[in-house]
Order: sequence, then structure tokens, then C-alpha cells
Amino acid sequence: MESQLHLIWNPVAGNGAAKEAYQLVTDALAERGISFSSEKSEYAGHATELAKQAAQDGAKKVVVLGGDGTIREVASALIDTAKTLDIPVFLVGHVTKDCSIAGPRTLEHLVDVVCQFEGDSETALRMLRAVKNRFGPTAAVGC
Repeated sequence: MESQLHLIWNPVAGNGAAKEAYQLVTDALAERGISFSSEKSEYAGHATELAKQAAQDGAKKVVVLGGDGTIREVASALIDTAKTLDIPVFLVGHVTKDCSIAGPRTLEHLVDVVCQFEGDSETALRMLRAVKNRFGPTAAVGC
């Protein structure tokens, strides 16, 4: 795999909305000169296989476009691979306007710690705040 960014997408997710999102994302990456590779998930369990292969091939970033099932498959595969290789994994999800994780809490249930950036568009200062810590109080994250 030449690219360090790998895109896994499910064309039927969201009644085809992922297909439109795929075009927007790939256009934005190309416009910015960011090289990437991509693969289409074609059946249940395929996204898991694609994510494991991307990690084995050295992808530094994996981007997922799809529904809850596709995201769950890829996140689980990356977490399993990280445990095997003893490396950290950072999963970045979409946050809604009221600062909650978008969609069902799929990502939140898969991870040990949930952090979110806080701040406004008027300043360059951003705060990173822990909102979940599986191993203790959120105030202990980063200590």
C-alpha cells in the first residue's frame, strides 16, 4: 500500500448517502493533494477484512464512510490489530452540535477513553476534555 491514508466505504449505507459522501471526501482529498487508497465494502464482514489488511499493509490513517455496521466492523478490527501489535489506536467520530457523539454510541462502547475538543471558532485555543474513562474518573485521564 503506497498511501498512508486508507478509505473504506460502504456504498449502500444510508440508502446510498455514503456514496455521495465518498465522492465529496475523495474530491476534498484530491483537491488538497493528499494521496489515499480506497476499497469498497461489498458484504457483511468485508469491512473487517479490509481494515485488518490496511493495518497490516501499514496504513497510518483509516477513514470509514458507512453506517453503524461498517463503522463497528472497522473499529473492532483496528482495535483487535492494535492489541495484537501493542500500539495505540485513535478513533475519531462525528460530534453533533450539542457535543454528543453522533449516532448510536457504537464508538463510545468500543473504546477505553472518550475525549472531545472544546472551544469556539473565535479563538485558536482548544481544550481536550475527557468525558469517559473506563478505568476510573475522567479527571485521571492524562495524569
